[in-house]
Parts: sequence; C-alpha cells; structure tokens
Amino acid sequence: MLFFLCCFNIIRIYALFLIHFWTSLLTIPFRKV
Repeated sequence: MLFFLCCFNIIRIYALFLIHFWTSLLTIPFRKV
C-alpha cells in the first residue's frame, strides 16, 4: 500500500510537471507577439 502511494505521488508530480511544461511551451509564441 505504501509503495502504491509513493508511486502515485511520483506520477502525480511528474504529470503536473509535464502539464506546466507544455502550457509554458505553448504560451511562449504568444508572449513574443
């Protein structure tokens, strides 16, 4: 159970990082304009 929670936390943090990375990447062209 503890191992599952640890993996879930890592996946959640990784997913949040990816979402933040992609949103910032997508907003870069709009910032230049």
